[in-house]
Amino acid sequence: MADNIEGWDRGAVEISHGDCLEDALTLREMVEKAYPCEEIVISPIGAVIGSHVGAGTLALFFMSGPRG
Repeated sequence: MADNIEGWDRGAVEISHGDCLEDALTLREMVEKAYPCEEIVISPIGAVIGSHVGAGTLALFFMSGPRG
C-alpha cells in the first residue's frame, strides 16, 4: 500500500482473507494507524479464488491515482 499510495483519496479499503480472520483484523489495525480512511471492509475470499490461493491468504484492495 505504501508503494502505491499516491493519488489515494482515503476512500474505502477492502481486506479479503482465506480463512484467517485474525490476520485480517491485525492488518485492519495496521491500515487504520498508518492510513486513516472512511471505511475498511473485511470479507472472506470465495471458493473459486480460495481454491487457487489457499488458506492464510490476505489481499488488500484500494483505489489510488492513475497508473503512469
